[in-house]
Formats: sequence, C-alpha cells, structure tokens
Amino acid sequence: GTLLALWAATLTRRSALAAGLLLLLVITQGLLGALRVSEISTPLAYAHGVLAQLVLASTAGIAAFMVSSARRETLTDTTQSAASLLVRIGPWAVGVTIVQLILGAGYRHTSSHLLLGLHALMALGVGAIVLIVGIGLLGADRDTPMGRRTRRLGVALIAAVSVQVLLGITALTLVSSGPSRPIPQSTELAEAHPLPALEAAFTTAHQALGAAILALLSALFVAARTTLRRD
Repeated sequence: GTLLALWAATLTRRSALAAGLLLLLVITQGLLGALRVSEISTPLAYAHGVLAQLVLASTAGIAAFMVSSARRETLTDTTQSAASLLVRIGPWAVGVTIVQLILGAGYRHTSSHLLLGLHALMALGVGAIVLIVGIGLLGADRDTPMGRRTRRLGVALIAAVSVQVLLGITALTLVSSGPSRPIPQSTELAEAHPLPALEAAFTTAHQALGAAILALLSALFVAARTTLRRD
C-alpha cells in the first residue's frame, strides 16, 4: 500500500489520465476476447487483434512519457534536431503503421486479395517513412548518453523495419503459393486444412514484429515530444 501510494504521488494529472485510459483499453480488450469466443464473430476477432497492438503501443507510449518526464538531461543541438524531426514525422509514421496493421489483420481474417494488395503497397510507404525516422535519429551526437541512446534506437528501428520487409516478402510468397484460406472459426477447425509450419512461423513473426515497430515508434515520438517540451 505504501509503495502504491508513493508511486501514485509521482504521477502527473496527464500521466494518470493516460494510465486510466490504458486500463479501459485493457478491459475492453478482455471483453472483446470473451465475446470473440462466445459469439464466434470474425469482426470481433478483427477488432480484438487490432486493439491488442494498439494497447501495446499505448503502454509503450505511457512508459516513455514517464521515463522522459523524470530525466533531466541537456540536449545538444544535433540531438535536439533529431528529436524535432521525430516530433514532426512521428505521428505520420505511427498513423501509417496502424493502417498497415489493420490491412494485414483484415487479410488474415478474410483472405481478401484487395486487402493483401493494399497491405503490400502500403508497406512501401511505411518502410520509407520509418527509415526516414531511423536515419534521422542517427543524426544525434555521439558524445552524450542521450545522443548515444538516440543513435542506438535509430539503428534498432532501421534493423527492425529491414527484417520486417524480409519477413513480409517471405510470408507473402508462402501465402500466395498456397490455397486461399481465411482464419477458420472454432466450428470449422475439425475440417480445416493444417497450416504449414513454415508459413505459420513467418506470418506470426511478421505480425509480432509489426506490433513491436508500432510500439517503438509510439515510444520514440512520445519521448521526443516530452523531452522537447520540458527543455
């Protein structure tokens, strides 16, 4: 109880509100999961999967806000320029990544070739804007702890999106070479064809890394904005 009280005392009104909204998202996610099982609904499954990734991104953003608010490091000009670029481009990067994840989830649940084509086409824009963010972070200085952290995060972002593109191409090749098959409902599992292990591995890794990239982008944007406002 004492530790909880001390933790609560460190919260600002904004972070407390964000934490409350996150709690509501988690509760909503749980309700959607329960309804998904009981109602056997594809739209609910769609919403449940997308919301899970948004909850992860929101959690990363709140954590970044609280950590950045507590730090009192001085920004050099080059690191400040990198942070400013992130603040300008970050919302666009987060937005297009969310759209990309929605398109991917839509294809998984419907096997729509239109959604698959849009997902593949959108990947070009997402990859480009995320690479711009990552390269921009590499412009931070090498002499301060914050500058070095910023550069490492830039490298991580570039590496993640590069691996994601390779996973996406491989997953697309594997999926396209097989029959069209949306995710089966629970009542269809007995007659459903088994999913090849390699296809399952690559598509799952592609989905998981996409969620991780969204979370990283959200955390970077919030951290940069919080730091610049503080300074």
